[in-house]
Amino acid sequence: MAPAFDKDKANEIFFRAFKDCVNSIIRNLSCDITKREATQAIQTIAQQLNGDYNRLIYVNEVVQARIWQDEAWAAGAALDVYELLARNIDPNLSVPELPMRGPYLMRNELMKSCQTQFQRMMTEMHWSRGFVTFLSQGCTIGNITSTTPGIVLQILDSMTASDSLTASNNFDLLIHFLTRAGPYLDSQPELQEHLTARLLQLQHHTQPLQISHRLTVYGLVRLRERGWRMEALDEGSRSERQAAEAAQSWLGSMGTLPFNSPEDFSRR
Repeated sequence: MAPAFDKDKANEIFFRAFKDCVNSIIRNLSCDITKREATQAIQTIAQQLNGDYNRLIYVNEVVQARIWQDEAWAAGAALDVYELLARNIDPNLSVPELPMRGPYLMRNELMKSCQTQFQRMMTEMHWSRGFVTFLSQGCTIGNITSTTPGIVLQILDSMTASDSLTASNNFDLLIHFLTRAGPYLDSQPELQEHLTARLLQLQHHTQPLQISHRLTVYGLVRLRERGWRMEALDEGSRSERQAAEAAQSWLGSMGTLPFNSPEDFSRR
């Protein structure tokens, strides 16, 4: 007599094979997601979800793990992986507890995991450059991976008020995030005053710090006055030291020290 078919055991075997496939694909993806092989690999993952929400959760966990571990990949490929996955996922994939389907279900997992990862990072002395870069790349409008103003403002508040702000390269990471978050918030008129408030808050927190920190914030404010467009700053990719040098140059030409009033932070 043939043994009874154990459906649960079979599902476990298939799920384990799926995990091995996802791990292999994500860990071996290069930073160039535009290559045909990379696109096909993400399509393979999307096809093998088989309408299983738990598989989507696992894919997200693997991508997030690599974001945390691989700075270059986080900056060069991670967001594109999510965009490709969203375009290829079954639009009818759903779970009873959530009022969303397909790519929006993926977006929900992405936002939840980013919140968890960010809260984790805020408890650590040294922040993850790759993860902060990934968060900054979400400061767009209209994409499935686009963040929300509320999330951006929460990130700014938490980083600015952190006791670890000046540890390691954390301050530099905050400035980098602001060079992406600033234009994103300013592009929406109703959010400009919220950005102004955060810059004032940052000025307050940097008053007791080294002059380089204060000059960096000053340089950021001047960059905002220029509509976030300044060739010397290369779209915000420069480091804290370079931003400070730019600020010092401006100070030298003006002969005055920075802002004390909210008006100094307003866009002109």
